[in-house]
Amino acid sequence: MRRPVLEVTATAAPAGNAGEAIGYTLAYRNTGGGPVTSATVTATLPAETYYSPPLDQGAGPRPDAVVRDADGTTTLRWDTGPIAAGAAAPAVAFTARPGLLHPEGATVSVPVSVRFADGGCSFTPAATSASTRITTVAPTRDPMLVTLWSLLPGLRTPEALARVQATDTRFDADADGALSQAEVADAFRLPLLQPRTLRAELLATYLNLATRRIDAGTAIDSLTARRLGLHTVRDAVRHARAALARPPHQDPLGHTAATVLLVEINSGVAARY
Repeated sequence: MRRPVLEVTATAAPAGNAGEAIGYTLAYRNTGGGPVTSATVTATLPAETYYSPPLDQGAGPRPDAVVRDADGTTTLRWDTGPIAAGAAAPAVAFTARPGLLHPEGATVSVPVSVRFADGGCSFTPAATSASTRITTVAPTRDPMLVTLWSLLPGLRTPEALARVQATDTRFDADADGALSQAEVADAFRLPLLQPRTLRAELLATYLNLATRRIDAGTAIDSLTARRLGLHTVRDAVRHARAALARPPHQDPLGHTAATVLLVEINSGVAARY
């Protein structure tokens, strides 16, 4: 019987730094004796791995849909045209970014599947995956305070902003998928009262991570860190996020403590190397 058979391969860089773009290539071909009339390619990015068209450095084509799933994953979908028997379809090339909080040695695994049909008949999807091991860069150990990040926009490079966006989208005010200089400047704009103060310190921490001044796994130690039971920059960032999820009037001391700890990190006081 003449029927289509799809084979799919997915490749990715074997290793990549937290926050930086990882390139993926999805290739598929019809090795069967019948044509494919339609196919849908999906790639599922794990939680804390970010994709947006403005930050995609791949050759394309861009996904037809980008769905942020309830479990924190992101599903990318491409709808393809017919594929003749024995023919290969154009490859899909895109990039995604693991957030800056990924630990050294973590694995980012992206499952890929292709659903396809021949007229009214559907077939078992073809499936594969691609994995990348996360590496880290030795920090320069010279974090900067909010004031300096505010006054020195030249240090806020497009790449640094992309790494921040991949880690936390809360500063992307227009939700266009990319963090702009204007959005950063607005986050640092005075006066800073809670929760804006904590947001500004969190953004400064992300910029220090993005420019490799500190690392998410950098140990911290201070009276504030001990009182909160936190041991790394990663712990402090996640604690600050949790505090920001609560209204300041419900937890003023929590906002203050989270802010103080980030100030200690951004000033270099709390870090232990």
